[in-house]
Amino acid sequence: MSRSGQHGEPSTVTAVVRGQGELIGLLKAGGYDMDERTEDGRTGLHVAGMLGRAGSMRELIEAGAEVGAKDEEGKTMVHWAGEYGHVEVLKTVEEECGKETLRTLMVDKDKHGMTCAHWASEGGHLEVVRYAAETCGEEVLREKDEDGKTCAQYASAEGNLEVLRYVGETCGEEVLREKDNNGKTCAHWASEGGQLEVLRYAVETCGEEVLREKDFDGRTCAHWASLRGQLEVLRYVGETCGEELLREKDNDGWTCAHWASEGGQLEVLRYAVETCGEEVLREKAKHGRTCAHTASLRGHLEVVRYVVETCGEDVLREKDKHGKTCARWASLGGHLEVLRYVVETCGEDVLREKDKLRCLGLLYT
Repeated sequence: MSRSGQHGEPSTVTAVVRGQGELIGLLKAGGYDMDERTEDGRTGLHVAGMLGRAGSMRELIEAGAEVGAKDEEGKTMVHWAGEYGHVEVLKTVEEECGKETLRTLMVDKDKHGMTCAHWASEGGHLEVVRYAAETCGEEVLREKDEDGKTCAQYASAEGNLEVLRYVGETCGEEVLREKDNNGKTCAHWASEGGQLEVLRYAVETCGEEVLREKDFDGRTCAHWASLRGQLEVLRYVGETCGEELLREKDNDGWTCAHWASEGGQLEVLRYAVETCGEEVLREKAKHGRTCAHTASLRGHLEVVRYVVETCGEDVLREKDKHGKTCARWASLGGHLEVLRYVVETCGEDVLREKDKLRCLGLLYT
């Protein structure tokens, strides 16, 4: 029987949320559906897992609720317990259903290929990760999601150093070198997320070559740190590997300076220039684009100003291999302030005849 409350919430879910697990037996006796779902497909067990209501979970299981029920994202109650770090909920499942059932649920994957251990690693819940490994064996820590990411990569991205140490000590350092479907290692993920202590640990464990490792697009840790504005990470990479790594180009010919310009990361760009010289701003990618072109397309006016102040206004007149100037890229991106700055600096002659009406239209609308 479905008897949702006045807000459409299943009565079992309401009982769990309110911490009134003792009502579940009464609801069962009254004919209520123990597996009634919310709009996003969650049952009372899912909510109990999320909130850490071990008592309510026990009551629901004893009332016959489906322990393997999945919500719209393919998550079971065990996924939710892992995400929020409720190891006591997992122990309750083992007590009520047996270790084999818990093991089956723990290795089960949601729609994105994530296990309970993935969710716990992302959230930094060491006790859950440890319990998962003790229950399922260390192979659960090596499992990959749909993007090829392991627990170690999730922990690295979020800066969960203690989880990463545990995974590394349990599975061996090779798990830190593992690449996902895009070729990114733990070091790449730590660099992108600005997780300096995690990055130091990866280097101490695997050697500085992990900083030089390239993903499938040819990007190193330095490229990822530059895009996301992680200056302290970039400094560490530069000090550890030398400035030549900051000059390294990816598969499209982009340097750290290009990526900093793409992300509007002015302080990172300044550091690249201080370390490598202003020529990094003039460096051209495969299609002939400079930092100024990239910043113009993305609308990063302060970056464009800095490049001009450092290299001179001629950089604004520079054409890529398709004949596009900064004015053209700013126009394509719809960035009026950048376009106005380019025209004020270089004059309207910087506009190509075929683009002039388009650019002037943007300027004067």
